[in-house]
Amino acid sequence: MLLELAKGERLDDRLEVTELLKHPTETLVAIRLKWEQKRLLTRAEWVVLAHYLQIGCEGTYEDVEAAGPESFAELLEAFQALRALRTGGGEKRDPYYLGNIGPPVVATRKPLSDSEAVNLSVKQLIRTLREPGSATRPMFAGRNFYVAIRDEDLQDIAAVNHARLPRMPTLFRFAARGHWLQEQRPIRPRRESKDYGFRSSVFPQLTAEDFRLSILLSTEEDLTMALEMPARDVTYPLGPYLQIREFATMLTRVKESGHWKGREFFGYTNASVSGTATQFYFRHRSNGSRPCLPKRSV
Repeated sequence: MLLELAKGERLDDRLEVTELLKHPTETLVAIRLKWEQKRLLTRAEWVVLAHYLQIGCEGTYEDVEAAGPESFAELLEAFQALRALRTGGGEKRDPYYLGNIGPPVVATRKPLSDSEAVNLSVKQLIRTLREPGSATRPMFAGRNFYVAIRDEDLQDIAAVNHARLPRMPTLFRFAARGHWLQEQRPIRPRRESKDYGFRSSVFPQLTAEDFRLSILLSTEEDLTMALEMPARDVTYPLGPYLQIREFATMLTRVKESGHWKGREFFGYTNASVSGTATQFYFRHRSNGSRPCLPKRSV
C-alpha cells in the first residue's frame, strides 16, 4: 500500500525536486544545456523550472518591473497546452486556476463549467495582452503553470516536452528572472575568482558633456561599467549586468516629482524643493553613496 501510494503521489519526482533545489543554479544551467541540445527534461526538472518561473512572474515588493505582455501571453499558451495533456481528474484544480487569472467576461447567461471558464478566461487574457499598449499583467499565471506541471496527471514526459519546447525561450527567461530575484546570481557555472584585471578593448569609451562611461569586461566575463565625472573627480562603478539594467530602467522611468524604488537603487529629483527638477539623485542600497546628476543628462 505504501509503495502504491508513493507511486500515486509521484514521490520519486518530489524527492528528485528536493535534491535539484539544493543546487538551483547548477540545476538551471543543466536544464538550459539539455534544452540547447534538444534533450528531454525530466518532470522534476520541469517542476524546478516552474518554481523559479512563478517567482519571476510575481517578483518581490522591491521588484517594480514586470515582464512584458507578450511573455505573459506565451506563458498562458504554455499553460493551456499543459491542460490539454491531462489524462483525467484535473477538473478539480480548475477553480484554483480560475482564482488566479480571474473569471471570464461572459455575454451569455448559459452557465459555464469550471473547465470552460478557465479556457474562456485564458483566451480573453491572451487577446487583451496582445492589444497595443496593454497594461494587463496576470501576475499569478505562473502559479497555474507550476501547479499544473507539479500536480496534474499528464501524458508521458515526451509529450510534455514537445508541448513546452516551442515556448521554452519565454519560460526560461521567466525562470532566470525568478532565480536572480531569489538567489541573486546569474544562471551560469561558478567560476574561480581571479584578480587579473579587466579587458577594456572590447567596448569604446563613451563621452557626453562632463561625463565619461567606460564599459569593461572582467576576466570572469562579467560586464561592468564606470561612470566618471572628471569635474568632480568622482567615479561611480556599476555592475554586474542586472544592476546595470535596473540603473538604466530607473533613469528612464523616474518622474519629475516622483521617485524610483527598486531592488538595487532608489532615486528621486529635487522638484519637490525647487518646483522644477534640475537634479537627479540616486542611491545604491548596498553602499549608501548618493551621486547627483543634472536632470538634463538623465
